[in-house]
Amino acid sequence: LCILSRIFNTFVSPLCCFQVLIPLLRSCSSEDKDDAAAIFVPSCTSSGGFQEVQCQSGECWCVNPHGQEVSGSRAVGRRPRCPSHCERERAMALKVKSNMAAGAEIHIPACSEDGDFLPLQCVGSRCFCVDAEGNTMTVGPVGGAITCVSAVC
Repeated sequence: LCILSRIFNTFVSPLCCFQVLIPLLRSCSSEDKDDAAAIFVPSCTSSGGFQEVQCQSGECWCVNPHGQEVSGSRAVGRRPRCPSHCERERAMALKVKSNMAAGAEIHIPACSEDGDFLPLQCVGSRCFCVDAEGNTMTVGPVGGAITCVSAVC
C-alpha cells in the first residue's frame, strides 16, 4: 500500500527525501485518484534533504533532517514556527544535563525570543561571545566582565 504513516507523517529511517520520494511516486502512479489525495508526498530541498516545513491538506508541520515530525509543531492554515538552531541546541543540552551528575556544568545556549543565539553566552562564571550561528568569537576571564558586539543588519 502506498500510504505512509498519514497520522504521524514520519519515516522509520534517516533517508534523504529523494530516497523516499522516488519509490513512493513510482508505486503510487498506479493507485486510483481517490487514494492519491490521502498520500503524503514529502517536499525535498534541491540537495535531497527534507524541507523544514511539510504540508498536506491545509495542515503544515516542522520536520527534523530525517523527515520526522517535530512534536507540537502542527498548524492549520498557516506556516508553523519551527525550532531555530539555537532552540534545538538548547533542547539537546538540557536533555544531556538532565542525565549529568548534580553540579556538573554544561553550556545551555541562551536564545532570544525569536530563537537567535544571544551574543553573550555563559557556563557558570565563564562567559563568551558568539556569532549568529553560535560559534565562539571571544572568551572572557573567569568571573570577569565581557562585552559582546552584536551585528545589526
